[in-house]
Amino acid sequence: STLRLLRRLPKRRIQWKDGTKTSIRCISGVEGNGDYNIQGTIPKMGRGVDIGQYAEVERSFSPEEVKQFGSLVKDQNFLHESVPWSDDIETMQASFPITKSHISEGLVIRDLNQHPDTEMTRPLVHGILLSSMFSSIFAGVVPGCVYINQTLQFSSPVFANELVKSRVTIEKLRRWPKGGIVVQCDTQIHKVENHTIAIKGTANVWLPEGHRKEK
Repeated sequence: STLRLLRRLPKRRIQWKDGTKTSIRCISGVEGNGDYNIQGTIPKMGRGVDIGQYAEVERSFSPEEVKQFGSLVKDQNFLHESVPWSDDIETMQASFPITKSHISEGLVIRDLNQHPDTEMTRPLVHGILLSSMFSSIFAGVVPGCVYINQTLQFSSPVFANELVKSRVTIEKLRRWPKGGIVVQCDTQIHKVENHTIAIKGTANVWLPEGHRKEK
């Protein structure tokens, strides 16, 4: 039944502005990757939003998740796969269209964590897969919200199993003729280990039940 199906869906834990925590079941929940804990100050459903409020979450993407996403969207770029590594670039070029620039720009590296005893490359996480963290934050905090647009600038590569933090911060507010409010947000993803920004941009999102915080 539908009820049994919903009970099998993964839970997403959310910590709200007042410090309380909520668990909701969601089709887009993250499985097998620990708790997906969204934290911040953006209020439930956007009821009382204000400039400066934020929401953030940390996670990593496993090699299998990167592989599944590539298969789903038909992106078979070898950069997103674990392929044989060699210190001799010509040896690698015999099998893959790799260039010296791929290596010098840090886009192809040897995987010393997943394959310590073998020479393989570390899968690069798709930029679009990473940026989906922004919409997952909005969907978790304000279920029923609608994305209007999103700009993206990819600044630094992120590899499989690399922990990152995604954060959305409200910059502007405007009323929406259909009701609710539209929030313009600064969106950023950075690496937790060294705080390097991986992705940044701006999103405009409609919050159907949202309203501005009363002064």
